[in-house]
Amino acid sequence: MGVEKDMKYAIKKTFSLLLISGILFMGASCAYRYTPLTSGERIFFHSDIDSVAIIPFLNFAQKGDTVDNIAEIFSSELARYQEVRIVHPTSIARYLHEKAIVLTEGNIRREALRIGTFFNVQNVIIGTVTEYNEFYPPVLGLSLELIDVKRDRTIAARSEVYDSGFNYVRIELEEYAAVKCLTDSLYKEDLILHRFDLYMRFVCHQMVEKYF
Repeated sequence: MGVEKDMKYAIKKTFSLLLISGILFMGASCAYRYTPLTSGERIFFHSDIDSVAIIPFLNFAQKGDTVDNIAEIFSSELARYQEVRIVHPTSIARYLHEKAIVLTEGNIRREALRIGTFFNVQNVIIGTVTEYNEFYPPVLGLSLELIDVKRDRTIAARSEVYDSGFNYVRIELEEYAAVKCLTDSLYKEDLILHRFDLYMRFVCHQMVEKYF
């Protein structure tokens, strides 16, 4: 009887420990936050930037027809910094159309510097779409380069691929959706995963939040 009682106690104790571990794990998962970069690593903190032009993005993914939309969404997310004057991609697209200029991998830096001079901005951002899948589970990769116009010098370059098939991306998305849903019920996690326009905004928001 004593042995049987000890076994029951051991089983009960083991079950309790497993239950507690599971609760702690779930709590840790719910409390997860991606580690933000230090202010010294964030572009707008370590540079005296007061103006920037967002050049329409190039499409290196060779698919998708919403690249211009991605640049505009990124630009609108960046506009949250009130102290920085931003020239948006739509304005630059009109300039390119009037000048009959087609941006390519070979000329984009040269043309970006000319655009920066024309619009009298301190910096330009060149962006490329590196990965693109608008169908579930969505994938979007962006590569961004911030250039000092006068010095023709790269201040910073950042690249990210947001593949929603990966758990860490889902965790970031869950947190993003939880905050956005407080002001806009449209931004539910499942809906974001099935509407690429919302997923693009999520990715652009994260790039700005992490690096700028």
